[in-house]
Amino acid sequence: MSAVLKQGIWTPEKRLEQSAALRARKIWLKSTGPRTPEGKAKSSMNARKEGYEDRQRDKRVRNYVRLNRMFLNIYTSQRPLWHSLKAQERASVLRQLGVLENELSILAEEILSDEASPSKIIPFPRTPPP
Repeated sequence: MSAVLKQGIWTPEKRLEQSAALRARKIWLKSTGPRTPEGKAKSSMNARKEGYEDRQRDKRVRNYVRLNRMFLNIYTSQRPLWHSLKAQERASVLRQLGVLENELSILAEEILSDEASPSKIIPFPRTPPP
């Protein structure tokens, strides 16, 4: 083997040779994955490596902050115009705020119910627009 291949650089000729060898062996036909229930259970946990729960909690917190920001943007942009809006426009704004409020309350419950680490997140208050 040349020094070039030892460094991990594959020449086009070497790539073709390796490709032909793999196609000839048809290794994908012999791959079975885990066979026993224990092996299946172990392999199903492959994605849940160290820090998985922390990453999921952080993701929920980021989503909470993003939705909270969306709620506030809609609320603050529509508040000065509220009295000049038509009934249908008001209903649309209230529907948007209601959907966001529902999603925020679900996320807040998920975050606050996390027993592993107590959260300092304060659930978004339910306040209707004026």
